[in-house]
Amino acid sequence: MRPAVRYLQDATGNSIAYTVHGQGPNLVLPAWWISHVEKDWDHPSYRSFLEALGSHFRVVRYDRPGVGLSDREVASQTMDSEVRLLADVIETTVGKAKTSLFAFSCGCPVALAYAAGHSNRVEKICVYGGYLDGADIAAPDIRAAMVGLVRAHWGAGSRALADVFLPDQSREEIDAASRQQRDSATAETAAALLELTYEMDASAVTSSVTSDLLIIHRTGDRAIPLNAGRKLASIFSGVAFVVLDGRAHPPWVGDSDSILKPAVEFLTGQSYPGLQSTKNSDVSFFDVDTRTLVLPDGKVSLTALEFGAIQYFVENPGRVVTRTELLEHVWKTPFAGSNKVDVLIRALRKKLGTHATRLETVSGHGYMFRGDS
Repeated sequence: MRPAVRYLQDATGNSIAYTVHGQGPNLVLPAWWISHVEKDWDHPSYRSFLEALGSHFRVVRYDRPGVGLSDREVASQTMDSEVRLLADVIETTVGKAKTSLFAFSCGCPVALAYAAGHSNRVEKICVYGGYLDGADIAAPDIRAAMVGLVRAHWGAGSRALADVFLPDQSREEIDAASRQQRDSATAETAAALLELTYEMDASAVTSSVTSDLLIIHRTGDRAIPLNAGRKLASIFSGVAFVVLDGRAHPPWVGDSDSILKPAVEFLTGQSYPGLQSTKNSDVSFFDVDTRTLVLPDGKVSLTALEFGAIQYFVENPGRVVTRTELLEHVWKTPFAGSNKVDVLIRALRKKLGTHATRLETVSGHGYMFRGDS
């Protein structure tokens, strides 16, 4: 179920969108780059990752000012304002209770700075793909060039960033990520936040961070290089530093289970059973991370569109799914304009092979997936 979007007012009067889902100990995700608490949930891998966290924690996430569903017209932001915002979110969603933090990317220095000033509020901090000092992300000329591109041509800038974040994904996935960034922030806001990403530095507060810490990083991360993660780990004596294979920057892309396992086990002290990636396993199931359909007679790779459609069918077995639903869910538009639904259904049936008869055409209405044998 999609979490309900709620709003709080930060210390400067901005309306901040946030969601809470799951049950268990509190886990707050400091804001990262550009988010959209509603639209992000539509991405299958993102949703699976967050649902997995929600099976262990009460998860809080939010859109920082200027992006997503939060107020778009805001004053310039600083690391201090980001820390104050995190404090406002925790005060509203957690109250006086303690919370752990799961910080991705540029959420890391903010999480460390908050924990340094609120040691009595933070139990543990798990960092993925994070850094201590934004100057460690790239050389000055590269940082300046990227900010300039984003500010001058947000279309090209968002595509360049998507290529960095998702180097092994399909063109469709990269296009979708590029479009999502543009839908969630203006060019000027994106440029300002990218500058802030490069400017943030938590070096001065590390000695005051007393919470238990786990650092996870992928070897081939091109957004935040491994050396930035190594530097962060070297600052904290005895901290666990988990290095994983992979090049994708978002933790929900690629082998997300390899991230969830150490993160959940560190934060809870309990074993992690693994990401549930099957639905109607008597019929078929998915490897969500690799977009693979696993059938009794073999594995079949799916495109992003095919994966989105078949997942929607399997989540709605025995119910007629209309063409309009497919257009809205898979293409994010109610307008057809071509025979693309027909083409997609033919492709799915071909890949389903001997199971193709389970995807029935209901004349004049749509399609129905039968999950039983």
